[in-house]
Amino acid sequence: MTKPILYHQHGCGMCRAIEMLLNKKGLEFDSILITTDNVEEFREKGILATPTLEVDGHRYIKKECLDWINRR
Repeated sequence: MTKPILYHQHGCGMCRAIEMLLNKKGLEFDSILITTDNVEEFREKGILATPTLEVDGHRYIKKECLDWINRR
């Protein structure tokens, strides 16, 4: 498994909860902050909602992130 990537935004409560749960479980991940300056770049890549967790080419969005983490 490659290191998961968490796409998140400031002020997103669910993003913060996902980040905290990943840390609590001891799962290493990369974190990418989406801002108004780079949002178009991520839309073009298909990241349309936060939080999005990308693992081995598959994207988990919002509640799916929790499901993926809870299976670990």
